[in-house]
Amino acid sequence: LCEEKKSKKITVNRLLEAAQVSRQTFYNNFKDMNDLICWIYVNKIWDGDRDPAMKPVKYDREGWIKRCVRSYEKQKRYLRFMQYSYRNEGQNCLMQYAIETSYEREANLIKDIFNMKKLPPRLDHVLRTNAYGQFAVIKNWILEGMENPSIEDMARFNMEIRYNLFECALEAEGLVSPDKL
Repeated sequence: LCEEKKSKKITVNRLLEAAQVSRQTFYNNFKDMNDLICWIYVNKIWDGDRDPAMKPVKYDREGWIKRCVRSYEKQKRYLRFMQYSYRNEGQNCLMQYAIETSYEREANLIKDIFNMKKLPPRLDHVLRTNAYGQFAVIKNWILEGMENPSIEDMARFNMEIRYNLFECALEAEGLVSPDKL
């Protein structure tokens, strides 16, 4: 529907008609349209939590950049869907989902590396700020067509910012930089 529909909004009714499923079936599986969008993103575009090659096990700068490039390439393949999804705002929207899951993934990784139950407040703040900032940049880049900068440059740019922020926050907490692990 993202490919054929010219309007900005795809309604649940239009989706049900195209998929030939009942309203009850839709709402048995999804809370709303944004919930469906997040499900499609997780299961068809971002496979990082299921694919071992995408799952970070340590802080490896080049490995993270490769995973990021792979994710961006899949998002570019589904560019119209991604553009539609990032324009769709509100409760359960993709932007909020991406921010929350990115934050949780980073927080859990750092807690595992440093054997923490809870992140120190400053480090928690840096992780949240990074997630919001990166996805704001990614959203704009996707809405503009993902042409400039290139996928590789965007991945490198995002990872460099991420590492610099984390390194400063870890040092401020008296922790060893992940690069030194």
